[in-house]
Amino acid sequence: RLAEASVPGRLHRAEPLPTAGSNGPPYALVQFGLEAPTLAALPHEGRAMIERGSVCLIGSASDLFVSLARNGEHAGWESGMTVLGAVPEPALGELVEGAILSLPKHNFTHPQYGTVMSMLDKALPCTLQRART
Repeated sequence: RLAEASVPGRLHRAEPLPTAGSNGPPYALVQFGLEAPTLAALPHEGRAMIERGSVCLIGSASDLFVSLARNGEHAGWESGMTVLGAVPEPALGELVEGAILSLPKHNFTHPQYGTVMSMLDKALPCTLQRART
């Protein structure tokens, strides 16, 4: 329903693949928040493996991320994230990796968890839409 409603949001985090043998940082994802506070109240559903292109709801948040993982970097994350959809190739490689990852970024350390994240210097407006078939 969110995609059908064209819910707006802001893309604010962009992290490339980590070095070989590492699970991060960086964490191989792009993250965006939606203007949909009801998302944070949704219970976690399923245990679908997070694969390259998966669109995932971050538990207890109104944020989603798109996985860029190629080598299982998000293995184990399914216990706290809900897979809602997917971004197919070639859009994943061309738009997400090609255009978004090349934008200027800075590091930010999460004040509660200490996670070092790569944040866009300027958040981008985005809209969640249903895929055209």
